Amino acid sequence: MASYVTAQQLILRVRQRTNLENATTFIPDSEILDCLNGSLANEVYDLLRQSVGDNYYRQKFTFHTSQGVYNYLLPSDLLTDISVDVWFGGQFPYSARRYAEADRNVLRGVPFGWGPAYPLFYQLQGSGVNASISLVCGTPIAGVQVDLNYVPVCPTLVNMNDVFDDINGWSEIAVLDAGVKVCIKDGSFDTATFLEQRKATLVAKVRAMGPQRHAGEPECVNMIAGRVEPGDGWYD
Repeated sequence: MASYVTAQQLILRVRQRTNLENATTFIPDSEILDCLNGSLANEVYDLLRQSVGDNYYRQKFTFHTSQGVYNYLLPSDLLTDISVDVWFGGQFPYSARRYAEADRNVLRGVPFGWGPAYPLFYQLQGSGVNASISLVCGTPIAGVQVDLNYVPVCPTLVNMNDVFDDINGWSEIAVLDAGVKVCIKDGSFDTATFLEQRKATLVAKVRAMGPQRHAGEPECVNMIAGRVEPGDGWYD
């Protein structure tokens, strides 16, 4: 269950941790919010990706191919890809595989077709509004659904009522980190050291508990040469 906290609440918590509740002229809310956004992205978001896994923030983007078109625009909030599923029809999708830059021209020249019996490779290119995906091997046909499973960038808090998922109270890590930045500006180095130590304790706790999100090891599938397995789309 999500537990949202507003930007205004997070700013107040930073002021409380640093004893600067009334210092709104010295350090305005906008400056603290800027510190918080950096801390949420670098100290909380990336920590959870590293300790729990990219699937924690997994999202899906769907598009359909056009005849002879190899490149397609992707959402501007793309951070990293997880997997690419291609639906040629039927009950199961087929997994596209990422190709190396050195192989891009070789793959285009191989006389593969476009369908479940042939391999399909992809590569992400660009970033932000210019983020795109390149599909190679065979000439794309129209109307094929492609699902990109990806990790979006950490959301940026802009307005005071914007919210961040507090998860299990882990936004406190960002609050403490932002508090350290505020204390450095204020010259309160002893308080900054204390907050940094407190943050390190919470980070260690998340790293230790992160793997507990999953029960046991993931199941692996062994491919058998000469057989077409559901979800793979081709064989050796």
